Amino acid sequence: MALVPSLRVFTFDQLRIFKQDTEVDLSKTKSRKARDLLRYMIVYRRKSVPNEVLCEMFWPGMDYEFAKSNLHSTMYLVKRLLGSNVILSTDSGYIFDPNNEVWVDADEFERIIELAESKDISDEQKISLIEKALDIYKGDFMKENLYEDWVLPHKESYKEMYINALVKLSTIYLAIGDISKAIEKAKIAFREDPFNEIACMTMMKAYTRWGKHTEAIKVYKQLCKLLKKELDIEPSGDLTKLYNDIVSGKYDQRWIIVVESVAEQNSDINAVAKKIGFLLRNNDNIKLFSKQKLGIYLEGTPKSTAENILSRIKEYLKNFADIRIKIDRAR
Repeated sequence: MALVPSLRVFTFDQLRIFKQDTEVDLSKTKSRKARDLLRYMIVYRRKSVPNEVLCEMFWPGMDYEFAKSNLHSTMYLVKRLLGSNVILSTDSGYIFDPNNEVWVDADEFERIIELAESKDISDEQKISLIEKALDIYKGDFMKENLYEDWVLPHKESYKEMYINALVKLSTIYLAIGDISKAIEKAKIAFREDPFNEIACMTMMKAYTRWGKHTEAIKVYKQLCKLLKKELDIEPSGDLTKLYNDIVSGKYDQRWIIVVESVAEQNSDINAVAKKIGFLLRNNDNIKLFSKQKLGIYLEGTPKSTAENILSRIKEYLKNFADIRIKIDRAR
């Protein structure tokens, strides 16, 4: 069993620090400057920050010796909160967690995102990793100091990673046929970045496969309006083509594979449905018409894909002489 780090730092949304299982009460120090200094050191964790940089950041324009004295006394307040061994003095400044002993959620978030980008893992593993990373991201990095120059670039970087992870996850869910989750993740990404065309495209495809053409078109027009208003540009050619394909019906292709027992004696087609279930995708729908006949509905599926599914079903049921299988367009 892995040991819980003695100090855990949560930076997404509001800063929270735990010693073992006990939360550090940051309000114990009444100095706003001390709390900001702590956040600054966490942002630049494991890097030695020179005294000159800290003095100029927190006491700009003050005589250096006075500023340095203020720095040391303020850092003393910070150390009282965390313990004397978390922030150490160097020859020219201070360093937070020089031995990499403190667990920081932002570090874990980056580590998991990097693992999920590996080409050597399955979609199932990627889903598990990305979902875990998304669970860590509770909100903007260092929310209390959101617009400080020393927070903003880090905040934007983590947010971009978060949005990219959402988009990646939505496309994986779409590929494996989990339409509701594809829409759920793409919606969040689109809300966070309303100019994100990949999120928009994923939602359009997912809604169309769900038979909700109006919603797909609505998402497209929403992006078009925003692009025109804010940037005076049109959407990409790929997105426009998808829109045209949806409107013309080229993208929304519905097929039905009919499996029917032609045996003289009645046989329960339910048994066949159970046997072929593993060959189908999450959004493929089996409907029983009778004890001898069932239909498999394939939503938003290109002809080549539908024929491939048909071939797999035929191959699996080839030893059933009394089974007839055919494919047709669904209404």
